[in-house]
Amino acid sequence: MYGEISPDTLAFVHDFTRCVKPDGGVYGTAGQCRKGVESAKEDRSTRRESVLKNVKIYEKNDPDALNKNLRTLEGMLLSKPGYRTPLTESALTALRYLRLKTHLAKKAEQTQQKGALQDQYDELVRNSPKYTQTPGSSKPLLKATVEKEVELLEKELEALKKRVRAIGEPTDDVSREKLLHLQKEGMELGRTLSSARKGTLLPPILTSVYERQGFHARPEVVATRSELESRKDIARNPDGRPIVAYRGVGSNEFSLQFKGGGPDGDKHFPGGGIYGSGSYSASSPLSGKVKHDRWAQDTAKDYSGESGNKTLRVSAFAFRSDARLVQFEGDGKQFRQWEGETLQKAREITGYDHHDVGSAAASLGIHAYRVPQTDGQDFWVVLNRGAIIVANDPELTPD
Repeated sequence: MYGEISPDTLAFVHDFTRCVKPDGGVYGTAGQCRKGVESAKEDRSTRRESVLKNVKIYEKNDPDALNKNLRTLEGMLLSKPGYRTPLTESALTALRYLRLKTHLAKKAEQTQQKGALQDQYDELVRNSPKYTQTPGSSKPLLKATVEKEVELLEKELEALKKRVRAIGEPTDDVSREKLLHLQKEGMELGRTLSSARKGTLLPPILTSVYERQGFHARPEVVATRSELESRKDIARNPDGRPIVAYRGVGSNEFSLQFKGGGPDGDKHFPGGGIYGSGSYSASSPLSGKVKHDRWAQDTAKDYSGESGNKTLRVSAFAFRSDARLVQFEGDGKQFRQWEGETLQKAREITGYDHHDVGSAAASLGIHAYRVPQTDGQDFWVVLNRGAIIVANDPELTPD
């Protein structure tokens, strides 16, 4: 798709007549000199050799160094036309060639990576799990005991250490971020385990709650949002509209993981936010005049860091009709009231003194909860990943 321009071609393109003005200024033209006198013209073969020589000089530079050298030379020639000589012109041609070559190579690599990612997304649809009912528990965790807690935490800590060893030495930003998260998770698990061994129960971290409740289950994946909305086994608003939520993340790898793909597709990443820990998304409001989901889509795109309606970083999903969801009407129980009640209920039933409503809700078997907003959208906090059905193509509204 992307061709490569040779130095020979560039040398030919830049083969112009060099003109010297009476004031000493120099300019180039494809025709005759009208404001000056034509200077001696390089032989084409000589110019070709000069360009190739400069290519060899600069080709080992990294992209940043190439751009810096090019900007310096262009600035110098712009401010001091007298410096425009056959030698500097050859260097300019070589630098522009190498910058263009680097750009085309990067573009080709991005296209190849996107194609490989798209293949992985398509494979998710082909290999998607099929559930007759929502996987994972909808019941509270059993009342905690010190002995059982120590046993569970030791297993969870050993499993986490295996995941850290599998990453090895991180080679990119995604693997570095993943490793940092696992290391933080390991410290929290170790602290909780140490406390349990001394007879004091601390609330388990969200990953542990997910593991115990079966909330790491991979979601079912379909091809498009249109297909998703046509299903009869998804939750709907009181007016019959399907509840479709949109989630944006900062990398294609994290988007793939949320859908159950990639090397960590078997784990539901434990996110966080001001309304409790979990995976955040946005949908159209439960009630009110706004029936479209344009603003919810815009929120997801903002979090993805990408614009336009074609991005792999935004997911559209619906909830299974038998999922255990908590929602609030505008004139009914408010979120903050429910938050306090949920923390207290989790403490009484499970024995854990949770300080986070997301963890508390997950320990009670709640799959997701809706937080009403006032700007034409609602937020959702997803706890049980198996309770959603994801569309590969969110079919976003064009900008």
